[in-house]
Amino acid sequence: MSKIVEVFLASPGDMEAERAIVRECVNTFNDQWGSEFFGLMFHVIGWEAVPSVAQRPQSRINEEANKSDIFVGLMGRRWGTESGEYSSGFYEEFQVARQRLKATGRPEISMFFRTPDKALLDDIGPQLSLVRKFRQELIDGKEILFHDFSADEDLRKHVNAVLIEYCKKSRVSATQTNDTDPTPPLNSPVGEGDQDPAATGNDVAAVLCAAGAPILDETQERLDFWGALRLHLYALGLYSKRRPYVLLTTHEINLVYRKKRDWAVTPAERIALVNAMLSDAHGYAPGWFWLTDNDTDALRSRLTYFLVADGVGKETAARIVGDGDELPPFDIVEFAIRDSATFRSILRLLKRIGTAEHLVLFEQPNELRKTDAHAFSSAHFAILLREGKALPADLVLMHAVDYVDDAARMLEQQVRVMDDEARTALLGAATSKRARQVVIRALTEADALDPGRAERLLDDPDKAVRELAVQALCKSGRSFTMLELDNMFPASKAAGLMSSIMDWVDKDKLFGEGLRWRAYEELRPLLDYFDGAGRQAHGAMLADHFDKYVPEVERQIDTDFEALLQESEAKTKAQGYSRIAIWAKSDNSLIESMRRDFIGSSLAAATSHGYAKALVWAQKYAAAKYHEDLRSRALVALVQLDSVPDLEFFRDDIKNLSADAIGVLLPIFLKTHQVDIRMIEAAASNKALDVREIVIRAINEQWRDASAPLFESLLASADEKVRTLAAIVMWSCVEREALEVVLDRYIEQPSYYYDVAALLDMAVYAVPPYAERLKQRAIAGMLHKP
Repeated sequence: MSKIVEVFLASPGDMEAERAIVRECVNTFNDQWGSEFFGLMFHVIGWEAVPSVAQRPQSRINEEANKSDIFVGLMGRRWGTESGEYSSGFYEEFQVARQRLKATGRPEISMFFRTPDKALLDDIGPQLSLVRKFRQELIDGKEILFHDFSADEDLRKHVNAVLIEYCKKSRVSATQTNDTDPTPPLNSPVGEGDQDPAATGNDVAAVLCAAGAPILDETQERLDFWGALRLHLYALGLYSKRRPYVLLTTHEINLVYRKKRDWAVTPAERIALVNAMLSDAHGYAPGWFWLTDNDTDALRSRLTYFLVADGVGKETAARIVGDGDELPPFDIVEFAIRDSATFRSILRLLKRIGTAEHLVLFEQPNELRKTDAHAFSSAHFAILLREGKALPADLVLMHAVDYVDDAARMLEQQVRVMDDEARTALLGAATSKRARQVVIRALTEADALDPGRAERLLDDPDKAVRELAVQALCKSGRSFTMLELDNMFPASKAAGLMSSIMDWVDKDKLFGEGLRWRAYEELRPLLDYFDGAGRQAHGAMLADHFDKYVPEVERQIDTDFEALLQESEAKTKAQGYSRIAIWAKSDNSLIESMRRDFIGSSLAAATSHGYAKALVWAQKYAAAKYHEDLRSRALVALVQLDSVPDLEFFRDDIKNLSADAIGVLLPIFLKTHQVDIRMIEAAASNKALDVREIVIRAINEQWRDASAPLFESLLASADEKVRTLAAIVMWSCVEREALEVVLDRYIEQPSYYYDVAALLDMAVYAVPPYAERLKQRAIAGMLHKP
């Protein structure tokens, strides 16, 4: 039975409409959440419900205020009439509640003031004067929080927030008896006595009778294993209505899952099973089956409950909600955006489908902004743009510290249409270092930075500003020598400068005589100076002047590679590495990695220019397993040159090749070769994060039904990467009806992996609003990430 929570509603007589709104909010909350999820029923009482008595009427009203659990006060234009002891009946009720709060800690007091019209503030009169004085007393006292509201919808949000906060505070945290194993066994036999196919438990009434029979008559047989499990499920279903964090263990929910077609579970049992699924942070608990296509509303309610509950289920619920197409109620969003376990998923949802009403959330203080300011700002700006609102420049600059690049892009269109005076004013408004960078970058990208100003910025103390000035001047036709750049950026490695000016800079002037490949040491200072941009600089030069540098390219490719190999071999010979293993063990020095990058970019340039020797070079490096990154680039070059090699090696070598090479070669391989266990195991062991997605999508495009038995057999692999890859391939390629049959066969085995059962359950039974996005996140390896 639900606990009754008394809500006392106090106000002067001019707040009848607002009192009706409070009652409406409470009734709606009771219907949707109160009893089922929190075990609470809120009951509103006010002066209207107090019967006439012989004693002073206000005294009888005070009794109700004195025993309330929540005190809600509403104030508008009027203060009210004297009660005999206080200046108004409302104020007497407030003092009764306030004195009890000081003495006992109850009730919770919430005050709401309707914002008066401006005309009233010009001539407030005695009644409104008392209201404003009372409001100031609350500010000065700093004991009781209050909210102002101007619209009815604002009042609804505040009242709902009060109810939810009360529910959260009243939950008994000590009852969170979560038995889910932190690292549950994945491959576990069902258990002793579990194998009886003629198990009981399909009828709850029969189970209850069978459980009670031995108590009355000791000669009666006791429940078998499955009957005892059903009794446990039924009892937990009843208990978890009041204590939702008393959960089935991972092993128990998988046992029950075996009986999903035999047992007609009750609503309480169904809720307990869904609770267990949502509270599983590891992805080992199946449970989507218990939510059929007709249960979308039930899932939505359950997800909303978990978003405001305290426990592991909130993170899973937030991920699912974040992938959906519906926004939870405003007050739920407001709570979730302040919770470290849920805010990222909710911000992701707001970024996609948030509306104008959510903009107020970004104006409120939130400590989590320090954790991921970019997520807050990008969601905020996405809503503004979607609502057709101009991004205020001051707001963009305020968030410039979070992300300079994005903020500059947002300002770019605005500065294009500004006159010089407005641009100068905007630059003057950028008081912080990051904000100044944003404005200058926006001006540079919009070709709106005056050359005279750019020249002056070459002496700016901020290195980032000097880099932007160089970029702006290069775009306007000015060139720089290395000596000039060295003077502007002493003792610094301007990693991004090279790539930022390469589209406009006069490369011959910048590099003087150009790259001298034979005297590698002459190039070394340039590479050190530009750090990781050295390869981009080299590639950009070759793209523009390949013919000019062909002799140097040939000398590098024909000579430097062998020299580099000998250098590495000599350095590691004492360690006993074979020639083929040398590069894998000694490729971290700057010279080696730079030379290898230069060989790769030289090969790419020769290929794109159709140079005669490109094919010879590509074949040479594709056959040499000195370093898989360079080999991967050579294999891509062969495909571009229409000289695809024999791909028999691909089955094993897919574990070492780059994602780019696999993306090019796999579709070609699948046209002439069958997928086999060896290839899938090799692909699953590739360290590149995006290889799995490439493999899944390539197999999906060329799927053959004959491959289904292979992938079904891989579901039993002891390698977690292999079996999850197989499960997601089947999710992507196999029709739902056929996949359901695979799932049924899988859980009928004496032992199986829980993570596979949970994945297939999601694949087959996830309800439509969430199913497709869950699949895409599974393919991308993001299923259990916020």
